[in-house]
Amino acid sequence: MIDLFNKIIALILAVLMPLGAKINFSKYYDSYRTVFTQGGVETAGGELFYDFVYSTEKVKPTDNLGQDRDFAVSMAKNEAEGCQLTVRSDTDGAEFCLRVSPAKNAEGNTLPVEIWQEYYLTVDGHGDVFSSDFPDPLIPYCGETVALEKNRSQTFFIEFRADAEAAAGEYVSIVSLCDENNVCVKNARITVTVWDFALPVTGASASAVGLNGSLFPLAAGLPYDFYGTNTWLSFYDGSSTLSPEQEEVYKKYYDCLLDHKLCAFFLPYDLLDPRAEEYMNDPRVTAFCIPYPKYDDEKLVRYYEKVMSNELWASKAYFYPVDEPFDADRIDNFDAIVERLGRLCPGYHMVVPFGDYEVTDHNGNLRTATGIEENVVDILCPISDYVDEIRPWLDERVAQGDRLWWYVCCGPSDGSGNCNLFTYQNGLKHRILFWQQRRQNSEGFLYYETCNWGFAGDPWTNPVTFGAATNADEAGDGLLLYPGNKIGTTDPVLSLRLKDVRDGMEDYDLLTLAKEKLGEKETEKLIRRVTRSMTRYTDDPAVFFAVRTEIGNMLSNTD
Repeated sequence: MIDLFNKIIALILAVLMPLGAKINFSKYYDSYRTVFTQGGVETAGGELFYDFVYSTEKVKPTDNLGQDRDFAVSMAKNEAEGCQLTVRSDTDGAEFCLRVSPAKNAEGNTLPVEIWQEYYLTVDGHGDVFSSDFPDPLIPYCGETVALEKNRSQTFFIEFRADAEAAAGEYVSIVSLCDENNVCVKNARITVTVWDFALPVTGASASAVGLNGSLFPLAAGLPYDFYGTNTWLSFYDGSSTLSPEQEEVYKKYYDCLLDHKLCAFFLPYDLLDPRAEEYMNDPRVTAFCIPYPKYDDEKLVRYYEKVMSNELWASKAYFYPVDEPFDADRIDNFDAIVERLGRLCPGYHMVVPFGDYEVTDHNGNLRTATGIEENVVDILCPISDYVDEIRPWLDERVAQGDRLWWYVCCGPSDGSGNCNLFTYQNGLKHRILFWQQRRQNSEGFLYYETCNWGFAGDPWTNPVTFGAATNADEAGDGLLLYPGNKIGTTDPVLSLRLKDVRDGMEDYDLLTLAKEKLGEKETEKLIRRVTRSMTRYTDDPAVFFAVRTEIGNMLSNTD
């Protein structure tokens, strides 16, 4: 009967949600919970309740919990995959701690495990009538005691990794939920299946994401520096010299992104620095940007000649000296850059993200976005919701040797129905974006920034990172890492969305293997069960993970 009541109330709340964005119902939440339980699996003693959820779900502290006593995840070798555990209490101040063992198989082999405690950010105008608090920052958790507020849950992210040498098969991890006296009140199981194949070390999709020197003040109390500044603000000309302390911090952030399948535009060291070559040779580094000295032809040529001296480096390197040329001034700048690169750096690779626009240049000529890039840009990078509109042109350019990447930023908007990376969105959207990328045969993903802290001031307190810090619809735009100052470290703090992006990049690898092993037609059928178009896709994680598991099992059974 209680379940029926909860369903009725859930329906009523769904109708009231738009109103709840304007009226604060949260003060009535505790009264509501005296009648309707928050749910969860009961533990010994009856004070603590828990529930497992998929890695893509975003559990607000006031959400109802399910009854998943145990859980299962699957992954390939050379992959990481996780799930979440949510804990709540009917008692204010109840304390508990969590222990999760490495996953172990019957032969005693283990898979390492990491745990993070999720931190909540308020995104006004989103959420439901009781809460607009969404999880995003992930704080490393090492078994500390956690105190709960009554009827407000705390969620943890649990992640396992399988390296290339991991034995295929089934592993089991024991999750122990302990009370304030460190007495175990519940043991649960996470079954981890490792498929009998490995994802490649070099990802099938290139990546290019922003990471610039504006991170230093919040990250480590160091001076702002223009190193790595992306083209949305300005080009990086290679003139900046980092202090040893700045180098150390930048390298931490770069390596963190690389560990999550993302390559920042600029390497931790200048390309002319011999230390950069370790990264240029790293098989995980799929792309890196060549600095563009605007007034120094000699240095520009030195950069280019070094890159072209090595076939591997040349295949990864690109110029990105101008962004979205959507007005006459940017067109003039773009034309001058194209002329200069053609003269000094013949055979250059260049990416210039673009959307759906027409521009009248200073000579009075009407120029389309595609016409601007025709025959002078060879890494085509349209915004994701523009790809279908220019598909014939893209196919023609790719057939002639150009590469296709794509990007998202503050657009496409959530209201358009397209997938993006906003804080309040269903995490499936973040991950399905990369299934759509694979379906569109796009070879690279670009994202203008990962530490866009300038608008927010402090992203720990203000999740609105774009639109002059006023538009919550774009909350989290350009933000995948948080400064460690909140928790007393100069290390980057990961986000739940970064995990989804990393998993999406690994899904891209999985789908690429499927195309090779199962054939393009069969893979397309499987992808269509998850996403049929840019705005038609499942919002059910059970459906998504069932298809993903089916693909993994099929690949495990192919020679």
